Amino acid sequence: MSNSDEHNQDQFQSESDAPAQGMNLITATLRRWPLVLLGIGFGLVLGLLMYVQATRIFQSGAQVLIVKKNAAILGAANNQFAYLEDYVGTQVTLLKSEKVLRAAAVKVDKGQLHISFPDEGKENERITYLTNGLTVTRDKEGMAGSMGSNVLNLAFRCPNAADSAYILDTIIKSYKNELALVYEQTTREQIENLNAYVVDREKERSRLQQELQSKLAAMRGLSLEEFQAIQQRYADLGRQYASSIRDLKEAQFNLKIISEVGRNANDRAEAAAKLGIRLKMVDLTMTDLNNVTNALKKAEFNLDTLKKRYGDDHPLIIDAKAQLEFLQKLNKEMNPEGDSKEVFLDELARKEKFLRAQESFLREHVQMLESKMKDDLQLGIQIGGLQSDCQLIKSNLEKLEQDIKDQNEKKNKLDVAKLSGGYEATIITNPADGIQVAPSLTRTMALWLLLGVLAGVGLAVVVELTDKSFRTPAEIRRRLGLPVIGHIPPIRTSLANEKGATGNMDAIVVSHLRPKSTEAEAYRGVRTSLYFSTQGRGHQVIQVTSPNPGDGKSTLAANLAVSIAQSGKRAVLIDCDFRKPRIHKIFHVEKPEVGLASIITGESTVAASIRPTDVENLSILPCGPRPANPAELLTSPEFQAIVDKLRAEYDFVIIDTPPVLAVSDPLVVAPRVDGVLLVFRMTKKARPTAERAREQLAAVGSNVLGVVVNGTGQRRDDYYGYGYGYNYGYGYQYQYQYEYEYADDYSDDEPSSHELEIGTELPPAKG
Repeated sequence: MSNSDEHNQDQFQSESDAPAQGMNLITATLRRWPLVLLGIGFGLVLGLLMYVQATRIFQSGAQVLIVKKNAAILGAANNQFAYLEDYVGTQVTLLKSEKVLRAAAVKVDKGQLHISFPDEGKENERITYLTNGLTVTRDKEGMAGSMGSNVLNLAFRCPNAADSAYILDTIIKSYKNELALVYEQTTREQIENLNAYVVDREKERSRLQQELQSKLAAMRGLSLEEFQAIQQRYADLGRQYASSIRDLKEAQFNLKIISEVGRNANDRAEAAAKLGIRLKMVDLTMTDLNNVTNALKKAEFNLDTLKKRYGDDHPLIIDAKAQLEFLQKLNKEMNPEGDSKEVFLDELARKEKFLRAQESFLREHVQMLESKMKDDLQLGIQIGGLQSDCQLIKSNLEKLEQDIKDQNEKKNKLDVAKLSGGYEATIITNPADGIQVAPSLTRTMALWLLLGVLAGVGLAVVVELTDKSFRTPAEIRRRLGLPVIGHIPPIRTSLANEKGATGNMDAIVVSHLRPKSTEAEAYRGVRTSLYFSTQGRGHQVIQVTSPNPGDGKSTLAANLAVSIAQSGKRAVLIDCDFRKPRIHKIFHVEKPEVGLASIITGESTVAASIRPTDVENLSILPCGPRPANPAELLTSPEFQAIVDKLRAEYDFVIIDTPPVLAVSDPLVVAPRVDGVLLVFRMTKKARPTAERAREQLAAVGSNVLGVVVNGTGQRRDDYYGYGYGYNYGYGYQYQYQYEYEYADDYSDDEPSSHELEIGTELPPAKG
């Protein structure tokens, strides 16, 4: 293998190993950099024009110090919280308010201005003009811990330097005048509001005082006693009630015991024992009667004494009455007739009578206590409710008194503050003639430069997206899934043949006529890549086809066959383009009477149809007479037999077939060969046609060895050794006709004239 072949093989390997690159923003920008430069230039020109035509704007500034004059008066009671009051923020709003700007708009003298200012009477337009030009901000440098500085920064913009200062000074004067008026009016309104509030509070106080007197009168109407005395009496009655209930239950229990006992002495004695009573027989004498009489008198005396001390309802009175009644009954039983006699004194019977009398008394007493307690309870509730209402009213009155007092003090302070004024605005920095702030050349040019870059990049991306060509070998490999085994530059047919190169053939066979040329070296590179892809196997059948007419397939087939023959291998070139045969013209063979078509139809033999060439080891098998059914001939078994026969006789069989996208003939041949070379010319729409051709070849199961890029040229800015240009040195109109008698009137896909220069194109074919 020659040094050139080794170099081309290394080149092919490096291409295969190179990573595929997809289109992205950076690559699109770098590849289409002239468009980006165009956008930048366009942006800079527009920016300069905008700067030159823009209206000049001048800004005048001033600083105003805001001081609260009555701070000591209004804040005397709360000086520790004075720093929390942010009154300067309110002044910012006041300065930009419509009221201040309206006053300033009236004071502006249009005769002193150099700018176009609304006429008098158009206050709304003047206010809008002042609003758009005025800026008020608070100075950021305040005292530590405060809410901000008391200094306001004012600025006004307009198209004239002197006018900006004049208008700003007018606004400041209007603000100072309005500040005093606003504060005086605000203070007066506050005082009026406080007066109205105090009047309402005093009316409420009078109403509460009347309500309090009404409640107190209601309490005196219910009882002259104090609420505490009623509570104490209710508690005493409660204790008496509990004691009486307890005594009543005890008496009822003892009565139950006595009532369940009969007249039997033993039973009565047992019951009496339970009650702690002894039963005995006594002989009543006058002495005993006298004793009962004395006891009766003593009980009457005791009852009178107790009534004087405790009244009729005291429990001791009740007990004394019960004892007196018992003695009266006993006296009657012991001396019914006034005679002395022995009687059976039944203490149990006496106890029963006593208990019954006690029970009756206690029932009445309990009912009486219940009635009194109920009356006292109802009275206590009424008096207690009235007393709570009175306490609440008194509390509300105290709060009202304090509120009225506080509001009166605040009103007095406002009266004093109204005389001293609210805020004072002192001009620290007077308005001076404005300085130019717009337009800024730097900002304008930077903005339009950025817009120009964006426009250029966008245009580059659009061009990239609409570009249907291949840009790099890596993109060809990525999109087609095939290696790039060769790049063929435009053939310079006007050059003279090299010394010693002889032969009757077309000038496009540069591999034989100019073997030292760049074009011949490119074809030898394809041969080397072909050897590498077939891994040194001999007797190979290689098909050459292209996506479209004019891609240079016949030129590649001829030069590849010559290069293979020059390497010492026997090769035969078959013209399977029954539609538009070209091989016999390239090698200047007279229109053959017999050829491949004749062999398939049985009209000739292989030996009689093959023609030798001026290139050693190279023979050609022309098409012969053009059949009416080329696709049917190629699918016949005879065609396969011819291919097998030639495979056995030659090292390489090169088959030239029509374009894939034009007719179906190459798709019929592709499955019958060992490999397919797909050649296409670099055009603006090469990518979609190449992809469709690759898909159709893959659909029939062909073995595509790789692609050969035709019509490439040198370009320094490419990513690969050969640049992909759109200008190539030959052109033609490739048309397929089924009227074979007119076939010779059509130009082929390669020029035959030696007078063509690089970059020229042939005129369209006739007919």
